[in-house]
Amino acid sequence: MEHYLSFYTRTEQSIDAIKQILSVNTEWEKRNIKAGIVSFGFMSGSDYEIYIEDVCRDLKELGITSVRIAVTGDEDPWLELTSIEGEEQTTCQIEFGLFDYLSECEGEDELTPTLKKAQELGPDAYFLPMYQQWKKGFEKASFKSLDEIYEQIIDSCEGN
Repeated sequence: MEHYLSFYTRTEQSIDAIKQILSVNTEWEKRNIKAGIVSFGFMSGSDYEIYIEDVCRDLKELGITSVRIAVTGDEDPWLELTSIEGEEQTTCQIEFGLFDYLSECEGEDELTPTLKKAQELGPDAYFLPMYQQWKKGFEKASFKSLDEIYEQIIDSCEGN
């Protein structure tokens, strides 16, 4: 399975300065600078976590400690969203599998409090706060392709 990794950084550095320090040797597929946010991305295999670690380490050496990372796959729509602010890192998954699982649960005794909350709220109300939190501080960046994937996920969930 192939994955597409998108990185968003809040920095005054140019994309060329960032590319020079990155140890990841790949073909960059996206370059954009908007409102002090530099975005770039590339395709990866199933070992994408290694690339994320390498890029984040290199960005930290450049003094960039505010990063958003989105991973998408080439099959069913899903998002893995990671926020890094200094030493704090959070990751969330937005994918239809959770609601597919919930649709097959027989009774509430099978559900954890988190699963009960997801079931009560529904897909968009459950996932949207996570997605918005991930975007926080980077709202001026262009997330058009990720927004489209998010909508596909919600549509898939609601089709259950």
